[in-house]
Amino acid sequence: MSFLYKNELIQNTFLAKKTMLSSYNIKTSKPFIENTISQNQIKQALDFAYSMVYADGHHRAYRSGGSITRKKGEQFCNTFQGKLAEIVLYDFLRINHSDIKVSEPDFSIMGKGLWDDTDLKINDKFNISIKSMAFFSNLLLLETKDWDQQGAYIPNLSTGNNALYDYFIIVRLKEDIKQLFKHEKLLYSNENLDKNKIEKIILSKNWYFDVPGCASLKTIIHLIENKNILVKGAILNNRTPMDAENYFCEVSKLHPLEKMIAQIKKAP
Repeated sequence: MSFLYKNELIQNTFLAKKTMLSSYNIKTSKPFIENTISQNQIKQALDFAYSMVYADGHHRAYRSGGSITRKKGEQFCNTFQGKLAEIVLYDFLRINHSDIKVSEPDFSIMGKGLWDDTDLKINDKFNISIKSMAFFSNLLLLETKDWDQQGAYIPNLSTGNNALYDYFIIVRLKEDIKQLFKHEKLLYSNENLDKNKIEKIILSKNWYFDVPGCASLKTIIHLIENKNILVKGAILNNRTPMDAENYFCEVSKLHPLEKMIAQIKKAP
């Protein structure tokens, strides 16, 4: 069986219709399995995100197809979440799959218009894109304006950086950093926040992660070809409007991480 979807997914209505949807309700949720995140891992992500947003770096202030400009508070949350997912996945693979080689997370502080082109690399060959999300999330979302018909990441095509990812790995995180910031009325703040204040908020909680599934490039191309799209403004689960147009797939329909690892080990 090829690394695509589980067999039953091909019969699933939302894939078979090849349509752009204006509303969607998740059919099957994937339970969150708690794996502890250490304070050291959290501090690494916090230091990186703070430097990127409030110091020397630069983070994109809007979604590719979106209409909402991100304030610094939201930029920090997105950067922190993404880097924390990268850190915990790296450590998880290093500890539990020591027979594969995994590149270390990149902590370089990028300037405006620059970003790292691959989250992780396995065995010096396979480019990995890590998709971070909150613990309650059950959809893989990829903004349509960011991906071409071959599954290449469009922002990297003009820079000479890697634009094709062999695998996409989902990492879910608990707590939800955006909810923590929203509770403190910091999510939509554009002020330069005090680092000690942010650290106190984040470290007051216990943090966990899980890796509920992964997708191959072949899977992503299949989503694109089948126009598996939630349009901008679409209502998700009867309550959440989509700010940008996205390709989508339920996390429960993707393969487990172990299948990806097995395929990588078999590769020449």
